[in-house]
Formats: sequence, structure tokens, C-alpha cells
Amino acid sequence: MQGTRREVMAGASALALLAGPTAGFAALAAVLPRRATPFPLSAVRLRPSDYATAVEVNRAYLLRLSADRLLHNFRAYAGLKP
Repeated sequence: MQGTRREVMAGASALALLAGPTAGFAALAAVLPRRATPFPLSAVRLRPSDYATAVEVNRAYLLRLSADRLLHNFRAYAGLKP
């Protein structure tokens, strides 16, 4: 017997609550540290991807702008002469 999507999701949520934490989650929790530790941004590298290409294109564009063009809207909204 099939129910509506809402009924199926409600049943799945109820089963998940009754099941409690799974053995896989408990094993994972035992291995992971209790607190996250920060690391320097220099330790992060983007692999070649569409996102990395977009970041580089945006970076190159912003570096080409003069300071006056880059700050035009900021100055205008602050009530300063652009």
C-alpha cells in the first residue's frame, strides 16, 4: 500500500527517531576530535575546476580596476564625492 509523499516522509522521520544513533555514527564520533581547530588559509588549495577558474577571472578583473573605480559606489553611498 502506498501513501502520499507526506505520509511516507512522516513515517521515515518517525523510524529515524526511534532507531537512534547508528553504529556507524557512533564509530565516526569516536574517531573525530571534539573541537575543530583552525588552520591557515595558505593550507587551502583549489584544484582545477569551474569554480577555481571563476575565482581567478574575478581576481584578475578586480586587480585591473583603479582604486577610484572600485570605491565609486562605496563613496557615493557614504555621501562622499565619488
